[in-house]
Amino acid sequence: MYLRKSLYKDNSLTNKIVKMRLFSLLVFLHLLVLPAFGTPISVFFDGNQPLSEWSGDNSSFVFSNGQLRLQALPGGKVAYLSMPSTSMDDAEWRLSLQMDFNPSGSNLFRFYLCSDTHSLRDSLNGYFLQIGNASDQILLYRQTGVSVKKLAAGETLRLNRDSLHLIVRVTRSQSGEWHVYSKMKHESSFLEECSVVDTVWRSSYYCGFYCKYSSTRNKAFAFDSLFVDGKTFLDTESPVVNNIAYSDSLIKITFSEKIDARVFKFKVDDCPLSAKWNSGFSELTLSFLSPLKSGDLYELHLMEMKDMAGNALPDTVWRFGLPEKCMPKDVIINEVLFNPFEDGTDYVELYNRSSKMLDVSNLLLATYRSDGSIYSAKKIGSKFLFPKEYLLLTADKYAVCTFYDCLAEEAFLEMDKLPAYGNEKGCVVLIDKDSLLIDDFCYAASMHDEFLQNRKGVSLERCSPDGNVWRSASAASGFGTPGYGNSMHLTEVDEVSMLAEVCYPYQDESGFLKIKYSFSQDSYVATVNIYNMNGICVRTLADHLRLSSQGTLEWDGCDDNGNVLSVAPYIILFEANDANGHTVSERFVCVVSW
Repeated sequence: MYLRKSLYKDNSLTNKIVKMRLFSLLVFLHLLVLPAFGTPISVFFDGNQPLSEWSGDNSSFVFSNGQLRLQALPGGKVAYLSMPSTSMDDAEWRLSLQMDFNPSGSNLFRFYLCSDTHSLRDSLNGYFLQIGNASDQILLYRQTGVSVKKLAAGETLRLNRDSLHLIVRVTRSQSGEWHVYSKMKHESSFLEECSVVDTVWRSSYYCGFYCKYSSTRNKAFAFDSLFVDGKTFLDTESPVVNNIAYSDSLIKITFSEKIDARVFKFKVDDCPLSAKWNSGFSELTLSFLSPLKSGDLYELHLMEMKDMAGNALPDTVWRFGLPEKCMPKDVIINEVLFNPFEDGTDYVELYNRSSKMLDVSNLLLATYRSDGSIYSAKKIGSKFLFPKEYLLLTADKYAVCTFYDCLAEEAFLEMDKLPAYGNEKGCVVLIDKDSLLIDDFCYAASMHDEFLQNRKGVSLERCSPDGNVWRSASAASGFGTPGYGNSMHLTEVDEVSMLAEVCYPYQDESGFLKIKYSFSQDSYVATVNIYNMNGICVRTLADHLRLSSQGTLEWDGCDDNGNVLSVAPYIILFEANDANGHTVSERFVCVVSW
């Protein structure tokens, strides 16, 4: 349904009846659904509309002489009315109002263009037009919670009159461009007061009136007509958790937008909680009914959470607990890049090998002087490290991820600056705030594998969290594994196997042929060739490739030129050698198929 009317009253009985019926129908439709295309609001306050259709301080407003008027008790300070409105994109708001006084900072009016809640007195997210301040201006504000930010202001002294009778008009484009206009009763055309671009809030659920008054102005606000039209912003983005913090007594979760508090579920195993939302329904506080136990790990489950548009937050689990003191070797230095690529940067990877949850804000990264004293100690930052988790420390996450696969970016923690670690030798030292040594690793470039022709950009990895053997990261891993398991992790058995005997090149990667390897030593170099039944080599998968201790090679069914091979059997020869002369050799037969 679409309805557009003139702002000026028609006193004929027929038009009054039509207006009343259309208004009632529009309000009814608003209360049933929030439409995909904002239903226009066109209201003439001639006394035929029931105030019960509005939310707010209904008893403070009356119909009188063809107007809606404030008629509040003298002891009050604020009165408001709101009604459902979803108009936001390519939208227009118009209001004809009267103020029987010169507005000021203590007696003013706010025209709420959009709000995410019906209560205009409390915390909300939205925009409003303010009529009146110390400079007698019309102003556009954005409200976030209980904080307001002035976006644009109109002509000073524009409202410096004993009384006002004016029409305000506001437009907003789909790209967030706002324009504010006004016209006094005696003026023939609108004056553009101000304009601004702002896209912080993109949806609306309500519009309305807000009157701030002193005891002598409790009957000095009046309204002739209201018009709102525009498209509804279609919110398709799921909410996300911006932050989660906890202490002995509570968990506080902050969301990216307002949450529908009617449908959510939560639980923490073996830990009863009570829940409380803030007034904007964007922050949830869960209070523990019994204290947490040191050393225990807990899981918080959030389920069936949705925003006001029905977009779901995926069911999510967070681990938490009370941190314990970090002792020597609880956290180990697990990987070090000290000679980065050009335009790259150093990094140090830590690994929590203990069963404790640790607060790394108590730890510092340092190095040694030539006399063995600790030097250049720098705070790591604030983060909880759970058992068996990795932590990647660097001064520039982007400079790391430019050259390596960052498979676990949540493990990164950027420091302002790392201690200086030399390209040829140096020492990485991890201590706590009381200078207790947690772990250290003194390296030299000569520790890199002898097969490497160029050591720049190659990290050194600890082969086992329980040992102190270090090797160069494998070529197959990209010479570094920042924030996740090392490529040089040693196993106890040499094994090479083909996971399937048929290769399907016309499918996605799930149809590729895979060769899995696992070595007890970590210094193997492999050559893998594929031959047709005439003994001709059609594809070289690896040519003296430095392998990690375990991994997978894939074949897509193509030859060395990228052409899909014919449907037929093929022979795969896998050969790997280490520096000590150990050889692993395997022969497989496979088939390329449709």
